[in-house]
Amino acid sequence: MQRTYDRQFLRAVLDAAVDAMLLCDDEGRYVEANDAACTLFGLTREELLARKATEFRGSDPRESAEVWRAFLESGTLERESVLTRPDGGQRTLEVKATANVVPGLHVAVLRDVTERRGAAELLEDSRQLLESAQALAHVGTWMSSPEGEYRSAEHARICGQPVDTACDVESYLRAVHPDDRESLRRKLSAALEGGNTYENEYRVVRPDGTVRWVQSHAARLGGGEGRPARIVGAVQDVTERRLLVDELRASEQRYRRLIDALSEGVLLIDPDGRIRLANAHMGAMLGATADDIVGQSAFRFLEEGEHDTARERLAQRTRGIGGRYLSRIVRKDGVSIPVSCRVDPVLDAEGRCEGMVTIVQDLSERHAAEEVRGQLARTEEQLRHSQKMEAVGLLAGGVAHDFNNLLSIVLSYAELLRDGLEPDDPRRADADEIRNAGEKAASLTRQLLAFSRKQVLQPRVMDLNETILGMQKMLRRLLGEDVELTLLPAERLGRVHADPCHIEQVVMNLAVNARDAMPRGGELTMRTENVALDPDEASSLGLPPGAYVCLSVEDDGCGMDAATRERIFEPFFTTKKEGCGTGLGLSTVFGIVRQSGGQVAVRSEPGHGATFRVYLPRRDASASLPCNTLPGDAGLEGTETILLVEDDEQVRRVVGAALRRRGYTLLQAQNAGEAMLVAERHDGPIHLLLTDVVMPVVSGRELAERLVPLIHGLRVLFMSGYTPDAVLRHGVREGSAAFVQKPVTPQLLAAKVREVLRIPVDQAAE
Repeated sequence: MQRTYDRQFLRAVLDAAVDAMLLCDDEGRYVEANDAACTLFGLTREELLARKATEFRGSDPRESAEVWRAFLESGTLERESVLTRPDGGQRTLEVKATANVVPGLHVAVLRDVTERRGAAELLEDSRQLLESAQALAHVGTWMSSPEGEYRSAEHARICGQPVDTACDVESYLRAVHPDDRESLRRKLSAALEGGNTYENEYRVVRPDGTVRWVQSHAARLGGGEGRPARIVGAVQDVTERRLLVDELRASEQRYRRLIDALSEGVLLIDPDGRIRLANAHMGAMLGATADDIVGQSAFRFLEEGEHDTARERLAQRTRGIGGRYLSRIVRKDGVSIPVSCRVDPVLDAEGRCEGMVTIVQDLSERHAAEEVRGQLARTEEQLRHSQKMEAVGLLAGGVAHDFNNLLSIVLSYAELLRDGLEPDDPRRADADEIRNAGEKAASLTRQLLAFSRKQVLQPRVMDLNETILGMQKMLRRLLGEDVELTLLPAERLGRVHADPCHIEQVVMNLAVNARDAMPRGGELTMRTENVALDPDEASSLGLPPGAYVCLSVEDDGCGMDAATRERIFEPFFTTKKEGCGTGLGLSTVFGIVRQSGGQVAVRSEPGHGATFRVYLPRRDASASLPCNTLPGDAGLEGTETILLVEDDEQVRRVVGAALRRRGYTLLQAQNAGEAMLVAERHDGPIHLLLTDVVMPVVSGRELAERLVPLIHGLRVLFMSGYTPDAVLRHGVREGSAAFVQKPVTPQLLAAKVREVLRIPVDQAAE
């Protein structure tokens, strides 16, 4: 279509307009726009003319197309629209458009009414907000002026009257309670004449006869220079508040009596830390009266070291954060007492802190009770540990009997097999391996017995320094080249009464434990010293106070955590990989030391090594006895007759075979009754009774007591696979020469038999 208008003339007309003006064709493309339109849209003229009118009508293209078709059909358009500018801002537009002002050319005038619409909405919102606020606060407003009277809906509701009821001063005064009417009249007159503002509380009587308390505020506005005066006022229903105040006044004394009856201190502290209320118990706790401490700073009653912490807590409470904490307060007489404080902030309707309620509890008696309970708990834990160790010891003892019998069979047959072979027979090496394995198993049994503290010891008074220095070369080979060993023996070290062989075992086990804790090498220090344990130190170790010799073994290895330290002396507990340890090393140390009357203490932390301290009672005596050694093989044969009594058939068979090879004549029985019968039927002499100690019905000791008076010159040798405490219970003295502990080998048994047979007859009968 041929355009028939002059563009320069049209541009001049458009730019002269204040409102935004746009021209568009039938397809909605903008063909001209004035400067006001560019400013309104936030686009340059080129950017605006590249758009279409339908692009600004909404996000739904179908809706935009329908509006455009309706506009072309009707020829006019009037509506409000929201424009979103490129910067994200939105403007409310009043749009007026006319179609075909020139054929094929349409004009739109856009006026920005954003501020006007906002002001109208704000005014309406304010009106609604005011009405809502008056209703929520039960506040009604009124005005009296020459032009007329006004009352709000809430004002009419408070008075129990319709909104259109007359609201002149006299009409309103008729609704006031007769007792309060004249007083209110005078105040209203004073306000109208003198411009005074007044506040008053009075009663109104509703038409239904109910009485409500109201609080009224009124003031004169205007007046002077010919302008009429008017009075405006507000009335608030305060009936519930008056009732509450009366109730609060009535309950204040009850509340005071209640908090004074509490067994805990109660404080109300303002945000500045000043005491506003205190109950009687709080005053008594501080050695004063409640009135004495009200008005003072709460920090005054805290220990000096608590001030900074308390100020930080106060700052937290003023931010609305409650909590419980421990502190110490100082009484008027200077005595400091521990307390527990529970602090809760008191918040106003806007969440601001108005103060803190603090409940203070005296912990003096509780602390004393907790100390007693703690001591009882420690004692109970020691008892449980002792019972656990005793239970494991009983288990070890029960296992030892059967295990020792089996080992006696294994070791005896290995030795008999070996002795029956030629020196160059390769099977002798096999027999030696069997014997070595049996001896290792026997060593394991001895470790179990050492842990259970049920070995028969052979103690003597000994010098711990001599033992450790004598082991120096062996220890260095045991530890290896990457571990530096330092020995620090004390001068004039006291003596101890212990089994030297077992003390060597203690030192070796501690050294091996330290080496395993230092896989990459390190330093190991052993030192000895004389120590005197006072009652507290001794009690913590479970020892009587007195003089002790202490052996310290200190390494710089990986150390142990608390959980490991609690279990290191338990049998079979180990931190090593599977197959790398039995878990009996430290339990053996513990058993030997406890059986020797001492104690073992350990101090260790992860990454800081470990120190084991062995305490043994100090002895002044200097006599010593050598350790027993295994006998030689010479002179172990004999021709005497031996009565062997053993309830285990395999043990009886192997012991009999071993003694027959030595030349002895054997009589055998499996129990005491059979032994009595065998002895009675035997015509020749019986030189030795070799009997198991623990047997069914009649023990070996009881059998010996019956046979010794009947057979002249009868000597007795006891043997047992049970732990020695069970042997002692059956009447065999600890350390008795006429006793052999299983497992037993043929050589050791033969030596013991010869030793007993050499005892004079008069001593053998004892």
